[in-house]
Amino acid sequence: FNGLVLFDQPAQTVHGHLETQSTVGQLSLELQAALPNDLVDLLRHEAIEMAVGAAPPASPPPGMVPDFALDAALVFDPSATIARYDHAIHRLPEDLDDRSRAPAEATTLLVYRDPDHSVRFLHLTALAAAITEPLLAGASVKEALMRGTASLDINVDDDVLARVSRLLADFAERG
Repeated sequence: FNGLVLFDQPAQTVHGHLETQSTVGQLSLELQAALPNDLVDLLRHEAIEMAVGAAPPASPPPGMVPDFALDAALVFDPSATIARYDHAIHRLPEDLDDRSRAPAEATTLLVYRDPDHSVRFLHLTALAAAITEPLLAGASVKEALMRGTASLDINVDDDVLARVSRLLADFAERG
C-alpha cells in the first residue's frame, strides 16, 4: 500500500463551504482496491467528520437579515458540506464492538455543525440534495428550488412545495 492519505492538501472552500469531495478523505488507489467498498466509504465519512469538526468557527455575515424570503439565500455555517456514499454509513451502529456492515445503498448526507459545534448528519433525499447543493453555494431559495427540481426532471407541485417547506423548516430548527 502507498498508505492512507486523509488530508493531502489544506481543505479548500467553495463559496465559503468546505470542499471535502476532492481534498478530504482521498485514499490511494491500491488501498481502495484492497478494502471492501463500505470500509472505503466509512474512512471517507470519518475524514469528512473530522474536517467539519475542525473547521474554524464562523460568525454570521454582517447585515444578515433573519427573515425568510424566496429571493434570498440561506446562511449556512461554512463547514456544512454534502457527502455522497455508495453505502448507508449513517446507519451503522454506534457500538464499536458491533461489526455490522453498512448496507449497499446510495446515500447523500448533509454534514454540518449544530449550534454547540457538534458534528451532525442529515440524510437527504434526492430532492433535498438537489435543492441543498445550490443553497450551500449561495443560491436563493427560489433558484435552488428551480434548479433542484429541473435537475431531477420533476414539476413543482403542491407535494414538492410541502416537502421543500419541511426541509427548510428542518434546517431552521437545526440552527
